[in-house]
Amino acid sequence: STCETKSQIDNIESKVESIENEIIDIKNEMTDVKGTLQTILNILRTSTPAPVQSTPAPAVSSCIDRKGAWAINGNNRPRNWCTWAKKQGNENVGSRCAQWNLYKDCPKTCGDCNP
Repeated sequence: STCETKSQIDNIESKVESIENEIIDIKNEMTDVKGTLQTILNILRTSTPAPVQSTPAPAVSSCIDRKGAWAINGNNRPRNWCTWAKKQGNENVGSRCAQWNLYKDCPKTCGDCNP
């Protein structure tokens, strides 16, 4: 029985020693992880922040005519089509807007304003 007890004590001591070795290994691994995290933190502190994405421009009122000159398919001559549509008087505006489909570019001139 004394031999049996001695054997059990030896077995327990062996397990405790094994556990202590595992704890030492875990402590070493934790030290490595702490070092890696510190390196990452230092990189983040010294790196340039990512550019901030700008917010889109507010929607333009749907009742403002386009400015400047531009070409239209079928007529490569750049001009201010909104001015051209009303050039010969209000009686021709409707037909000119329809002929060149100017409603999106010239909603005010063509009377096609959306709220």
